[in-house]
Amino acid sequence: MRYAEIVADGVIDEKVTPEVWDNAMNALVSAIKQGRAGDGFVAAVEQCGAVLAQHFPPGAFRQDVLPNKLVEI
Repeated sequence: MRYAEIVADGVIDEKVTPEVWDNAMNALVSAIKQGRAGDGFVAAVEQCGAVLAQHFPPGAFRQDVLPNKLVEI
């Protein structure tokens, strides 16, 4: 079994609807099923980034709450 998850902190979760995460996850999983994992990650990150930029413009915050890295378990 394989598992993927998008994790957001509470502030982000209050602003972004579950459908945003579902759409990003669907893009990732769909591409993986087609043997294009890299494309899926790019699509998911782009979708999340676009929505996050609407609520949290670049440069608006001086300190990161979560580490800026992909965690593979």
